[in-house]
Amino acid sequence: MSQESPTFSQGFIRPAMDMQYVFREILSALSAPGTQVALRKPGHVPLLNAASIAALLTLTDSTTPLWLDESTQANAALRSYLAFHCGVPVVDVQSHAVFAVISGQGHRPALDTFSLGTDEYPDQSTTVIVQVDAFTGKRFKCTGPGIKTERTFMASGLDAEFWEERKALMPLFPKGVDILLTCGHCLIALPRTSCVEEV
Repeated sequence: MSQESPTFSQGFIRPAMDMQYVFREILSALSAPGTQVALRKPGHVPLLNAASIAALLTLTDSTTPLWLDESTQANAALRSYLAFHCGVPVVDVQSHAVFAVISGQGHRPALDTFSLGTDEYPDQSTTVIVQVDAFTGKRFKCTGPGIKTERTFMASGLDAEFWEERKALMPLFPKGVDILLTCGHCLIALPRTSCVEEV
């Protein structure tokens, strides 16, 4: 009696080219905070939007521990997909993660529970992928490196506490967390160097 092999949703259609494209777009977004970029769309995966999956396919591998929030952690199909396509280890403790995903469903941990890095090694911090409801609604002003004067963007689905937590981390620079906001197949990067205020 033969045993069927597990099947997985498709990753990128052209993995090498698509990953290079997504990596360049994420770097572009990080160098121009508040700017919306469009990423290549991978196959559909439960609970996560196309941009979150594209970022995970591009940025994670067996050396980058990943933390998933409660709803994504409990989804066996998603965990199998990430194990198959990325080989990424999933960790239970936020501070142990190189990357983390906040899906926008259920409880959200405080940002200071992730790794903030150290003064000597700020690159050891967690990059947090945060799904938002839409890139419309509340308007925010972004200032700092990579922005000549100021840049505005819109995002809905995050409470005021999220933005207060992020603001509270600013004085700890160079420690902190970098944020990748995602919706659909689009992404906005908010590195720790950027000051964000609602307008």
